[in-house]
Amino acid sequence: MQKMLRIACVSALVLAGCSTTPEMSVNDAGVDASSIDMGRADGGSRDSGAPDAGNDAGPSCTSGCGIAQVEAGFWHTCARRENGQVLCWGNNLWSELGDNSGRHMTCPPVHEGIVTDCSVNPVQPVGFTDATDIAVHRSTNSCARHADGSWQCWGVSFVPATGMPTQNASPVSYPSLSGAVQVANTSSFACMIVASGAVECVGYNDGGELGDGTNVQRTSRVANGVTGATQLDVGSSHACALLSDGHISCWGSNQSGQLGDGITHGTCGAGARQYDCALTPVQVALIDDATQVATGASHTCALRADHTVWCWGGNSYGALGSGEEADELTPVQVDALSNVSAIAAGDNNTCALNDSGAIYCWGANQRGTLGDGATTHSVCSVDSNDCSRVPVSVATIDDATAITVGGAHACAIRGDESVWCWGYNVDYQLGVSPNTDINTPTQVTSLNP
Repeated sequence: MQKMLRIACVSALVLAGCSTTPEMSVNDAGVDASSIDMGRADGGSRDSGAPDAGNDAGPSCTSGCGIAQVEAGFWHTCARRENGQVLCWGNNLWSELGDNSGRHMTCPPVHEGIVTDCSVNPVQPVGFTDATDIAVHRSTNSCARHADGSWQCWGVSFVPATGMPTQNASPVSYPSLSGAVQVANTSSFACMIVASGAVECVGYNDGGELGDGTNVQRTSRVANGVTGATQLDVGSSHACALLSDGHISCWGSNQSGQLGDGITHGTCGAGARQYDCALTPVQVALIDDATQVATGASHTCALRADHTVWCWGGNSYGALGSGEEADELTPVQVDALSNVSAIAAGDNNTCALNDSGAIYCWGANQRGTLGDGATTHSVCSVDSNDCSRVPVSVATIDDATAITVGGAHACAIRGDESVWCWGYNVDYQLGVSPNTDINTPTQVTSLNP
């Protein structure tokens, strides 16, 4: 249900204020009168043939070509090379790829009947050759930080302006992110840590997503009282920040207990859609030694100093890894995990990377997001699809250095700096063809220089 709601919400953004991907200036050098053009460069004028597949793997790379960071969006993925290049692939209906093209290749019209532009090959967001960080966070927009500390974003977002969402086909400056040292973004709101360690947020706020004590949407960022933050993450309508003393503060929707303090707060929403929410940050119970926090759509997890993982909130798909399906209002330990060095949460999934480079995932597996090759773990009571309520080992990977989880796909960086992805692939967000789901890791070979 959560995934379907998320799809409906994103589609609503498009229907409310954005057209389908617009006809923009596109350079097309290939011969594509009868088939798509897979050429390396796109230097010529646009022709009347079938769409071309983009700039393939972006500009040629001769040094610093290793992948330093990978981030999974809802239907797309972006990576950052060591040399500062940013490359994105997958869905481009909302201009998530940022290369100023709405004409790569056609994906199946699975999003509310809308024909979807996408690219199986990585393309480069315009102007990004010096990135030091990227922020995607299961969103339909993407952001990256230049070497001078400024941020630019592209795709669909409510953040820059009140009312209707904006759609940017190439990176644009976001004054609301000026001075941020870390950004966590969705299509509707963003939160950031500034140099002082304070947390500030901007955008949509019906569920208290900004934590400023109101339900008022903000076009300029506001502080929410959190200080000493060292890391943060955002869910569909809640956010959490890790503090320097090991505590975690969360705010926003608490419909499933994702704030983790075990307390009922105020009411957001109206009529049959009322739900519990906290308009100001609250402290997660039981945890005072966290080293990382990760948020899913309606659940939250923490990595603790003893390298164990604790989760709380929505658990209909087994995303808490507790062996149960009941939601948890306070943190519970994930079964049979130790020596964990990093965690990542998707909409209804969670994954953990351990010290030896192995990856374990749990939660919904309808699209193969668990990565172990199996499709019959147990049945989710919420939709009768496959789930695992306890961690399972991702196949074939024993040397991972980083992990990211999107809406229903996941990717890892391996010891040789290659990227491997698995799960949902309808928009080529795994970077491989054909666009069928893959339930074990497969290499994104088009990233190779």
